[in-house]
Amino acid sequence: MEWAIVIGIILVLAALAVALVYNIVQYVKVKNQLLGEKEVRDAAKKEVSKLRYKDPIISCDYCGSKIDTRKHRVCPGCGASYYRDEEWTSRYEVSEGRMDKISGKMMTNLEKKKAESATLKEKLRKIRRRIIVCAIPLGLAIITFSAAFFYAIVFDYRGNEELNDDDNYSFSEASYQVKGDGVIYDDGKVTVKITGIYVDAKDLWSEKYGSYGAVKIRFLVQNRLKKRVTISMQCRSMSGVTSAYSGFVISDKFRKNSETTIYETVSYVPLKTISEMIITDIDLYDGGSYRKKIAEPVVIATTAEPPYIPETEGAKLVFSNEKADIYSRYNEAEHAPASYVLYIVNKTGTYVEVENDGTLRDGAKSADAFFYRLTIPEGYTFVSDDEWAAKGGKESELQVSFLFRFTEDPTMSFSTGYLKIGK
Repeated sequence: MEWAIVIGIILVLAALAVALVYNIVQYVKVKNQLLGEKEVRDAAKKEVSKLRYKDPIISCDYCGSKIDTRKHRVCPGCGASYYRDEEWTSRYEVSEGRMDKISGKMMTNLEKKKAESATLKEKLRKIRRRIIVCAIPLGLAIITFSAAFFYAIVFDYRGNEELNDDDNYSFSEASYQVKGDGVIYDDGKVTVKITGIYVDAKDLWSEKYGSYGAVKIRFLVQNRLKKRVTISMQCRSMSGVTSAYSGFVISDKFRKNSETTIYETVSYVPLKTISEMIITDIDLYDGGSYRKKIAEPVVIATTAEPPYIPETEGAKLVFSNEKADIYSRYNEAEHAPASYVLYIVNKTGTYVEVENDGTLRDGAKSADAFFYRLTIPEGYTFVSDDEWAAKGGKESELQVSFLFRFTEDPTMSFSTGYLKIGK
């Protein structure tokens, strides 16, 4: 839909540009038809100047010899100059009477055109209006696009941020911190690292997590390049649990030769404690030759113990093999919509990419999905978010298919086929 709007705007602007060019050409053509008296007299003068070529032979005032002015600059008989010869100069001194006589015919044509001039002037006015109508939106579009381009070049970057910049939170330093230097990426040109962890003052509670709250993570980004750099990365796995929507995602531009402090908030953290963060999909790009893409996930550990172990007891085991276990639970919370909670346990010793590649509701294909695609680290358990409501209630038959991919060893990849999650 958004592309259709963009294409429509481009087509409208292109049509306006074509119309503008067409009307400008028409304006010039009509303008040229309005020949004024000055142009007529200039044309008459040009006609008079041609008279000398009808009889180029004059007589020398000194010796009487004939001079062909097309061939000779002086008299061939005596060598005298003829530039002051009356016979010669008279052909360049065009009197007003002579000019009026010659321009008479052209002025007659001008009179005939006067009747047309009013119509032509009205036509010019209409063309001018059309030019204005086309030029104004085109001009505004050019100004808007130029401003957007200027903003994207000059101001579109992430700058230094403050810890408590949101009145909904009150963060203070956590009792635990990052182990080691907290470096996520460093190649001498760009450095990204975690430099602090902070917890919100509010303690919340849910049936799923128990006690939980918000945690804020401080990052330091050092860009030593002479161009701004775009940094993208995400963390969906923390403290033994992988989620489709929790964690943090960074995808921002940072100024050249800069050192920037930014913060990311993680809202639903059990006991407001993070024991480990696994950062994936790290991509750095400066718009030119500098491009770094890190395939291997980066693990950042803290001094805290894991706060939450996903509880699968009482859940329905819907799939199991030597590589993964999948459980489902129908959750009827008192203060939340009924939902299916899905657990996927990675039993391998490596990372696995899982894709929700199909969903059926009562036998019909559905666009709903627990997630699109995510990476589950070794020993981690994916737990679906509460937002995935059980449409149709417990009696609705829900089937979901999952595709497991192992990039290190593709032969380990497999599909579960459609699994009965509900009923």
